[in-house]
Amino acid sequence: MAQHSDFVPTYPSVNYSSLSNDQLDALRAGSTDGVVHIFNNIVCPFGHRALWIALEINAPFQVIEVSLSNQPASYGEKFNRYETVPFLLDNGFPVYESSIVAQYLDSKFNHGNLHQSSDPQAASVVQLATAKFEARPFYVYLQVGGARAEADVRDVLTELETIYSQHGKEGPYLLGGTLSSAEINLVPFFFRFNVLLKHYRKVDLFADYPRLKAALDAAVVRPAFQQTAREPQYYIDAYAGLVSLYESAIVAQYLDAKFNQGRLHRKDDVQAATLVQLVIAQFEARPWYQYLRTGDEKAKEQGIEILKELETIFTVNAKAYRDQGPYLLGAELSGAEINLFPFFYRLDVLLGHYRKLEFLADFPALRAAFDAAKARKTFQQTIRTPEYLIQQFAPHFNPTP
Repeated sequence: MAQHSDFVPTYPSVNYSSLSNDQLDALRAGSTDGVVHIFNNIVCPFGHRALWIALEINAPFQVIEVSLSNQPASYGEKFNRYETVPFLLDNGFPVYESSIVAQYLDSKFNHGNLHQSSDPQAASVVQLATAKFEARPFYVYLQVGGARAEADVRDVLTELETIYSQHGKEGPYLLGGTLSSAEINLVPFFFRFNVLLKHYRKVDLFADYPRLKAALDAAVVRPAFQQTAREPQYYIDAYAGLVSLYESAIVAQYLDAKFNQGRLHRKDDVQAATLVQLVIAQFEARPWYQYLRTGDEKAKEQGIEILKELETIFTVNAKAYRDQGPYLLGAELSGAEINLFPFFYRLDVLLGHYRKLEFLADFPALRAAFDAAKARKTFQQTIRTPEYLIQQFAPHFNPTP
């Protein structure tokens, strides 16, 4: 996602797209001025790790701001073959992955103090906290909601709270009054999801984890953190395209019942209503979002199995309607399409762009119904352009920590 026009970094920064080919080649060749170059994006929590630690330890650095929504091909070709941020160049030497970049900066410019390099016991504690953190459950919960996804997030936070309580010192940080790499690696995610989950899921997760909340509260007021973070609304806007309302099926059914006599959900036709409910019950977006974000082939396989089941329902269970039109129930749009196709539209665009996958290529009945629904005037009035969706999802296409 592009930066908002009103954001002016307080640290040395230049947009990648503003650099000429000669300047890019010079960066790759290296320089001896002692300045390291951090390729980054302001919205990304992985990138935030590198940027925060660079300011915290007063490292000599320049940020090269890389668009994630419209990433130049030369970035992957000339610099980071993984096409992720952050990425660091130190006189031509490449350093990949956020936690490695953070440790490299700390070792080179701060004697490894934040990683406790001179204290093996303290180092083992901060490494344990970092090792037990997993970002994926937070993204899944934000995307699809639900009790299961929330429980997965709480499992991560409960383990971290235990580490802070049983292995750490009296707060606010894991090592007492001393900031460590544990906070560098955890807090950029805590900060974002504290904002996002309150807004989108109406859950104050950190209220139940006092040690983690104390560390978060202490970290976010540090001057170096303040220079590297945006206001809450920025993140709410940036992540909006990633979030689906968990209760959307209930809302849709309520509106249909109240203002349309339940026609789209086939209130007066038990057999048709059963088919609509079956489709809604069999669809799950989570595996596709997981594959989209991380490239997890197992998640892709799960997503394909879901589509196979839906295709079977359209072609076998609803066979009696097939000759009447493209939708589940023939010529008539139903609650099945209302619930599925907002996801299909986004996944069709995003998987095509980021994973080069034609989402419904092997599912002709679903494709026909989707194409018919997508052409409807009311559907067209309620969607944004593919470019908008691609831009909104870009910060989340960072598959490795």
